[in-house]
Amino acid sequence: MDHELRQSSRKPFSKGPQYYVPIDSLHSVMTRDAIRTVLPAIARGVIPHHLDQLAQDIFGRLLDDKKHAKSFRKILAILILIGKADRILDFVKAGIDDTKLPLQKLGDDRLFRLAWTWSEKPSERPSSQEVGVAEKERPTPKLEPIPLFQSWERLEIEAFESAQWDTLAPFFSRGPKEDSWVHRYELSWRHPLPFEVISDGNSVKSSNRTTGSRTTGSRTAGSGHSSGSMEGGNSKVWKVKIHRAHHDLQSYTESGKDPTLAIKRLSACTDRETFKNEVNILTRLNKCNDRHLVKLLLTMEIAERSGQDDVSFFLMFPLADGNLRQFWQQNFPHPNCTNIATYARWVAKQFNGLVCALCKLHDLHQREVHSLKEEENKGTSNTGDPLYGIHGDIKPENLLWYKEWIGPGGQHANLKTNEPGDAEPFGVLQLADFGISKLHRAETRSSVDMRKSTKTYAPPETEWGINECSRSFDIWSLGCVFLEFICWLVQGGSGKQNPVEIFHDARYLDGANRSLAGTVQDTFYRWHAVKTDGGAETKFEVNPAVTELVVVMKKAPTSSEFVHDMLNIILYDMLVIQEPKRQDGGVKSEDLEPPPDKERIDSLALANKLKVIIWKGRDDEYFTKPFSTPQGLITKDPKALTIPKSATELAKMRRSMTKTFPQDRKRGDSPRQDQQHRASTIHEISSTQEEPDLSRDYNTRHQF
Repeated sequence: MDHELRQSSRKPFSKGPQYYVPIDSLHSVMTRDAIRTVLPAIARGVIPHHLDQLAQDIFGRLLDDKKHAKSFRKILAILILIGKADRILDFVKAGIDDTKLPLQKLGDDRLFRLAWTWSEKPSERPSSQEVGVAEKERPTPKLEPIPLFQSWERLEIEAFESAQWDTLAPFFSRGPKEDSWVHRYELSWRHPLPFEVISDGNSVKSSNRTTGSRTTGSRTAGSGHSSGSMEGGNSKVWKVKIHRAHHDLQSYTESGKDPTLAIKRLSACTDRETFKNEVNILTRLNKCNDRHLVKLLLTMEIAERSGQDDVSFFLMFPLADGNLRQFWQQNFPHPNCTNIATYARWVAKQFNGLVCALCKLHDLHQREVHSLKEEENKGTSNTGDPLYGIHGDIKPENLLWYKEWIGPGGQHANLKTNEPGDAEPFGVLQLADFGISKLHRAETRSSVDMRKSTKTYAPPETEWGINECSRSFDIWSLGCVFLEFICWLVQGGSGKQNPVEIFHDARYLDGANRSLAGTVQDTFYRWHAVKTDGGAETKFEVNPAVTELVVVMKKAPTSSEFVHDMLNIILYDMLVIQEPKRQDGGVKSEDLEPPPDKERIDSLALANKLKVIIWKGRDDEYFTKPFSTPQGLITKDPKALTIPKSATELAKMRRSMTKTFPQDRKRGDSPRQDQQHRASTIHEISSTQEEPDLSRDYNTRHQF
């Protein structure tokens, strides 16, 4: 058995010479018949007709609860690896079975004994596959000395203590399909992680151990192989495959039982509260079962060798093929290509899906998610109030791109269905990275630290010293991303350079776009000083490079009605400047004052508008037929546009003029009126839009 165990062992996701024996290999080697064969040599003194009974005890028996088994197979495997298989009878008599592992050191480094950390009855203990699984309260562990080790030599005890970890690679399990339960594994740095790191799409070959010699060494949890890892500003990510015998996780991106996954280690400065906050949000969003929200599979907390207070935090997700910016870099639709409708319809569907996903984050009602734990509700006056979420850092890098996504029932996201609006030929985008996000009640609706957000996609509120933001912060950021997306769609194949990067450079305004602190920036807004009777006043406006790009794209010969509609939504609903009511240094988010005729749209009203986009997009001409606004950049005194009730009603909609969309709720509405308004059918817009005064020819200056 010794040779078979060493031959089947694998190198784990760690540095150092440590190995692990996969569960399936352990079971294939430690069969009842194999155990019975070796017993005469290792259990001397046992009456021959009792050997069958002993073999069954070692192999395992179900306990009275019929759920847990009492087995000594791992114990026997450890003893075989260290050359002390003849001690198996001592463990059986003492009742030290596999569920007692790992045995812990008790005492100092010179004179120590081994002890188990569980004091309850075996029937009350979790099974070996459940060890480390959270969402399950455990009793406080107690160290109880094991007398049988008193006769062992120190080196023998050390060998057992080291070898036991070879059999303790965790099994990673999913929760019930109908639940959003995310398993949380609390592990030691000694646990071998049964992962294989993927480098350049190829699996790193596992090493086999064939010699009988053993060496020991320390490792840092999650350090892994350098290849196949990606560094981020706040984390590091590895592409891995879990050994197929050590998980039953669902595959969302490919068929089979061997999916490629992403292991994300949060930055070293991440504290437990920050980790718990991100996990809490991701767990709640899992309940939404939305293909445009990232799917958290499990979490790990690995105690480092330096002590229990030094913990590394890990999150596991399905592996994405990239992010939105990488998608833009790899795909370029040509304005005159024959499949432009396919590109545009897919873009519209991603817009709609992302906004609907944002709605679910912004309005996490109690009836849709699990209730907060009691400790999380401490200090909350009304636990029945709805929850509100804020992302706080929407940008292309935080929108993951999956070439294919297998949803519930095995439905592939990249397959075209009978509904034109359901086609997703280029995969799915998912809102991800909730590291600075927050969940809160209505009375604490603005609690995300804006200083941690990406400056490029942040709204002008960041310039006023406001360190907290509201949900409208996400709308501005998403509007910036949408505008770059439309730029990619319209200008994608017209030049040698990436149009999104050209637009990025243009927003610097040749160095004239500076923050109030004087730093050159590429934001979607700028500020300027306005003379007043009292001196000068700071005013903010949409970056001229933004409005000029909108004009260029609207005047493009291939610009479709879809492009016009989306540009109107982006410029006049999402990228809305909200000035502070006062500029005395004490500005809070609730002090933001929108222009008299317009307020930045909320996510639900935006979703309603995109629903209209999807309905109109049932006709390919909506995405392909050149379209121009009769009265210039913006139509004045527009007719109302309501959500069509049927395809027949949709066909009656005239496309001879720009359609406009319903306005947001009126300022001053109560929260209840706001909720009623947000859930009702969108209504006619009554305000008019003025055409901006454009002073430069964007097309000539930036060579699109």
